[in-house]
Amino acid sequence: MIPLSRRAFSPVVGLLILVAITAVIVAVLHASSIATLGKTKTAPSAVFNIEVAKDVEVEWMPGVKVSYVLIEQIAGDSIPTGELIIITECKNNITKVLPNSDNTHTYCSWGYWVNGTSPYLNMPPKYFGSDPSVNFGNYTTKPGVKMIADEYSNYNRTGAGNTTGMEAMFGENWWTWINKGDTVKIRIVHVPSQTVIFEGETEVI
Repeated sequence: MIPLSRRAFSPVVGLLILVAITAVIVAVLHASSIATLGKTKTAPSAVFNIEVAKDVEVEWMPGVKVSYVLIEQIAGDSIPTGELIIITECKNNITKVLPNSDNTHTYCSWGYWVNGTSPYLNMPPKYFGSDPSVNFGNYTTKPGVKMIADEYSNYNRTGAGNTTGMEAMFGENWWTWINKGDTVKIRIVHVPSQTVIFEGETEVI
């Protein structure tokens, strides 16, 4: 026969163990819910094709040699470009293309701001300022959408001087030092999730 003292002690110990386990579970669930609430927005998925050309003839400007950057989404989610930053890198210069900052702002790694146009929606080119809906930050990219910046058209009409789309993509004057055969790296960052959703490189044709 179990002594009375031991029979009385066992339920108390069991109850304490149950209370402790319950407290641990509650704490874990609370921490998990806080962590979930603290997470940033889920990163979208996207695949892009990039092309960079210098002084070539193009179908939308017959008889004129033009330079351009073409970024075409070929798969993935629909993404508002207002949530994106495009980063270009060539010859040790890094340029950030920001949406909706005085139409489009870029920041070069050597510390120079450029007002520009990069990149606007689809081809053929549309002149910067004439249709705000095609400006970077104001439209949504999705499979089949082409974003383009070029050297010939699309001048900045709100800032000082005439800044081309290529200068906005690579930094004013820097683009003139980039030649055919150079390698250009392009990253696309989804700001709400702080995630690089695309990274690729191409040779200037």
